[in-house]
Amino acid sequence: MPGGLAHCYACYVYYRVAEADLAGAQAAVQVFQRELLASHPALQAALMRRPEVSEGLVTLMETYQSLAPLPAALRERIAAGPAALRPWLRGERHLEEFVPCA
Repeated sequence: MPGGLAHCYACYVYYRVAEADLAGAQAAVQVFQRELLASHPALQAALMRRPEVSEGLVTLMETYQSLAPLPAALRERIAAGPAALRPWLRGERHLEEFVPCA
């Protein structure tokens, strides 16, 4: 896969925050992702958002990708997310996992 990860294992976590809380939520996730990347150098992480705002809420998505299966402890840490983000969550964090097709 040119420019990307071949045979990638991926986790996607999406959730909503109030538009007014977006800057704080982004900062909390960026700190969390930097910590994960420091302890797992092969991991790639990104934070994305839907372009539209719906009823004052923004949907954010954290992405995590690796060439190898994610260790259980790392997957659990990703699923739990940053504690600093919790006050801004509007609803649950949803985790989706994907593995390469056979």
